[in-house]
Amino acid sequence: MSQNGENPVYYEGWHFTDVVRTKALARLEYLLSQDQPYYLQIAPYSPHVQNDVNQPIPLARHMNLFPDAKAPRLPNYNPPPTRSRPKRVAGLPGGKALFFSEDTNLPFAGFLRPNGLPSWTDSWSLLEQWKNPGGNTGDKPGGGNSKKTLNVEFWGSCTIEAPNGRELEAPFSNTTYKTLRILGENEPWLFTVWCNGDMEMYDTANDPYELYNLVGQAEYEQVLNRLNALLLETKSCAMGSCRDPWHIFTPTSNSSIPNATMASHAGDTVKLSSLKQAMNSKYDAYFASFPRVHFETRIQYQDIKNEAPFYPSYAAEALGSADRRPTDNFISSNPGVAFRDNNYYEYGTAAQRNATLEQIYANARNLTAEEIATTSKPKGRQAEKTAMKRWGFQSLPEWIQLGHD
Repeated sequence: MSQNGENPVYYEGWHFTDVVRTKALARLEYLLSQDQPYYLQIAPYSPHVQNDVNQPIPLARHMNLFPDAKAPRLPNYNPPPTRSRPKRVAGLPGGKALFFSEDTNLPFAGFLRPNGLPSWTDSWSLLEQWKNPGGNTGDKPGGGNSKKTLNVEFWGSCTIEAPNGRELEAPFSNTTYKTLRILGENEPWLFTVWCNGDMEMYDTANDPYELYNLVGQAEYEQVLNRLNALLLETKSCAMGSCRDPWHIFTPTSNSSIPNATMASHAGDTVKLSSLKQAMNSKYDAYFASFPRVHFETRIQYQDIKNEAPFYPSYAAEALGSADRRPTDNFISSNPGVAFRDNNYYEYGTAAQRNATLEQIYANARNLTAEEIATTSKPKGRQAEKTAMKRWGFQSLPEWIQLGHD
């Protein structure tokens, strides 16, 4: 662990999770002794692994807790390749880099109490409800208000944090996408546009496991047009337009031209507020006129020119371009001499659970410069030798050749 950019400290004989917990408890004791407000964030990297080469190492006391554990086999577990999802992602395993429900839904254990959840908690607008259980949270930024429209987006390559990642041909360099998920009893949809132009659309009310892609089916073309327009707007929304994305759309019954201004317009102007309202057939031409969400080319970062057009046209300014700094001065580091501790399966015993800082620091030492990295990145065969030395491979895995070391 590194403090304030100093050389990392190696805590020999201790599992990283125990080190983090002991340090956090010590910090809490200090903060609680002060008469000042504080913010403390604790973020251990477990169960992540370094470049997905080995399985995550549990604490010794947890090693054999779940010998018969098995992932649930839901209908969408390893579906056959004949499904309607684009072939290039049909075999892509679940993880945390995709837009499917298993990747984006997180369980929330905010109340661990025998009586269950308080009656006033709807599990959405939590913060303000905690402060004022009986009141209205109000329509304001940060008010904890529920959102029916959710964006999921990803740039770059997606790896698989599992020992068989190489077997599954990870990493996947074609996982850049834009996704829109609409929640609600009568209008739940999932719509995605991939960097190569492929699209996916699921009716998550009738297809909760997101198995049947409806793109290309004529009866769903009008739904797709609405979702495309909404994704075109929400991919660069800011503040109010993120909380209420439909208000940007102001169609008229006689117009098929998208209008992005907030002022009143001549004719039968309507300010939309939901997908249900937008599905009125008199707006078919209006929503069909929006350009498709797309990527100019496949790159691994957000680039405004690559993701144009935007709606409204000025929405690209919301992406923070005025505050972005150039990245051409970035210095890439490269691992130096391999550092390996072969006794790691012994760390994290039951006796170490209540360790003190003094015990953890007893055998601690700073890593040397040779054990960390060099500031210049070796190229060609030298880089391959460095990575092979680091990981102990006889032949270099493809994902390291691609620059993932």
